[in-house]
Amino acid sequence: GRGTGGPAPGDEDRDGNDPGGDEDNSMVQLLRRIVDFLDGAMLEFAQRCIHLHDPAAVGYLLYPQLFHLRRSFVGLGLQGEFRGHTYTDLRPVRTAERPNAWIATGVEVEDLMLALRRDFAMLATA
Repeated sequence: GRGTGGPAPGDEDRDGNDPGGDEDNSMVQLLRRIVDFLDGAMLEFAQRCIHLHDPAAVGYLLYPQLFHLRRSFVGLGLQGEFRGHTYTDLRPVRTAERPNAWIATGVEVEDLMLALRRDFAMLATA
């Protein structure tokens, strides 16, 4: 439990698994669950064009060479229904606004998934 060195009653995760026990096993199980999640549901959703900002940001930090980037103007909506939303225009038309950001327009999905799997496997055996 909290501060006692062992799990307290009710410390089970959503699947009813006890988070205590062998630390290496817990890490391996966590990594396997992450890989399964990324490989399954996240990949399926990505193929449906749902944007995955957080996993993509981590992937870019680890493997920037797998991302296709381009310069673009990115603005911020200040009023109406788009208030607080960032926007960019990817059409090949020149605009008066100067590019102020790099944006990702694509990723080598298979290469990224293979690299992440390799890294998780390496962590699991460390």
